[in-house]
Amino acid sequence: MTMMRLNVIALVALVAGCGGRETRLSGPSVLPTGSPKVVAGELDGGPLLHAVADEAKRLGAGSLSVVLSRELSGGERSGAFVTVPKDVCLIAFARASTSVDDIDLAAFADDGNPVAIDEAPDARPTLVVCPPHPDRVYIAVHVAEGEGLVAVGAQYVTRERGLAVAHALGARGALGGTARRPESWPGLDSAMNTRRDALGGTWDELRRVALSVDASTPSFVAVTLDAEQCVDALVLGDDDVSDLDVDLRDRTGRIVGRSRENSASRFVTICAREPWSGTLTVRPHAGRGLAAVVLNKAKFDVLPGFGKDVAPILVGEGKSLADLRKSLESSLSGTGYGAPTKTVDVTTVPGRRTVSTFALPKGDSCYRLDAIVGAPGFAFDLTTRFDTDRIVTKNEAIVQSVSFVCGGGTAVVEAEPRGRGGKMVFTARKEPWSDPELSRLPVAAGRMLFRALNEPARSGERALKVTRLSLESGKRSSWETSVPPGKCLRAAVGTEGPGTGIEFRVFDLASEEELDRAHGVDSALVHACAKRDARTLKFEVSATAGRLDAIIGERIHD
Repeated sequence: MTMMRLNVIALVALVAGCGGRETRLSGPSVLPTGSPKVVAGELDGGPLLHAVADEAKRLGAGSLSVVLSRELSGGERSGAFVTVPKDVCLIAFARASTSVDDIDLAAFADDGNPVAIDEAPDARPTLVVCPPHPDRVYIAVHVAEGEGLVAVGAQYVTRERGLAVAHALGARGALGGTARRPESWPGLDSAMNTRRDALGGTWDELRRVALSVDASTPSFVAVTLDAEQCVDALVLGDDDVSDLDVDLRDRTGRIVGRSRENSASRFVTICAREPWSGTLTVRPHAGRGLAAVVLNKAKFDVLPGFGKDVAPILVGEGKSLADLRKSLESSLSGTGYGAPTKTVDVTTVPGRRTVSTFALPKGDSCYRLDAIVGAPGFAFDLTTRFDTDRIVTKNEAIVQSVSFVCGGGTAVVEAEPRGRGGKMVFTARKEPWSDPELSRLPVAAGRMLFRALNEPARSGERALKVTRLSLESGKRSSWETSVPPGKCLRAAVGTEGPGTGIEFRVFDLASEEELDRAHGVDSALVHACAKRDARTLKFEVSATAGRLDAIIGERIHD
């Protein structure tokens, strides 16, 4: 017997032994008689639910009922009614095969109003609905992304254990679910208008929820944020409840923020750089009734417009100081800025000012001072002084801020965190925009540069000219500038002196049409463009009260 034959025999024996069954080397297969046999039945989704059901049962929940088990594709919906005894809570949860990426789960009353909703961007939605609630709810599941087997389960749990089970399972539904429409809620529209005035910027309403609240147990509302997004929650109780406590919790149940107790309404503003989901927990100190919850959303860049009455909560991981520094260097690349001439690293502590001093060379140059705070730091107040006592800029910043000083000398930067502190870095670098007039009025020049350059550069942007003026209340100073076709011009004014307040306007010289107007305490910015034909602009600036020295800077861009 040859060596090759022995190897073949050994291989066949090995395969037969590993497979646990006889291996045959036969000829062509034979087609069986008859047609394929059809076996009645459906895919069993129970195994998808057992893990979460067992965990809930360990915490005190009852037996599992499979509400539905079905193959669903992206965009498809399904559901079923579930009865809920008067004095117990209902847990409802959906789980799916790995081919399903995002599921939404909701509980509705018979009139179609939502009792609880979990729209988090994941495939593990969970709801907890506790008394008071309807006698039955319609549990609806929606596959937002993917396709595969989807199963929905439900269990009862006592009212006393409802909150513990909700936190353990990561529930983001509503605890206490009598449905009611909040559109006609007394005082709601007035509260919303006041809130939007305080927020500033552009906000879109996300949804409204009428929530049952009880002093004996909290109620939940799911909150989901996309990347680079802010959500503001307004909570207003009816006459049957008083002194609402509103907490923001992450998916683990950890409290990450609380509302301010400054009015009958409660507000929580949440901002995230990355997708995030959590829960608003609402509970009155006394009484049992209803609360209206209104969620509004905006882009992350609305943050710099917030005032002191708005205390945003940064959720998620945020960005590290190293990543923010790289982002700043990238944004300044190609704009004429060189490497920092000085860098100062500090750590901010809540309730304490951190002071950094920069000794800058005397001369006609200006310097850009950047301040950045890394996670977990977020919002901070920043004050920049010239020659130790003259305030150039004072503003509330989110993550990073910029200020400018001119003429050299000593610049003092003071930072104080609003909320959590963190590691900060200050950098100073020479400003490419140079003009002798800037050093003659250094405070006014710093304010003008802050107004003109505190935003991303436009395509083809370049400095046009710098002008120095003296302003008095009751008198208007004016000048004209020509803008080439297809170009735009931004003009910024900064002031210093004993007076206060400025009004800045720009007109089309030929038609006398007012194109833009701005008001400010010590700086302002106006903007105008020429389309197909060249355009001559007329600028007017005046002081509101007293006398002011002003620096006007003009920049042109595509």
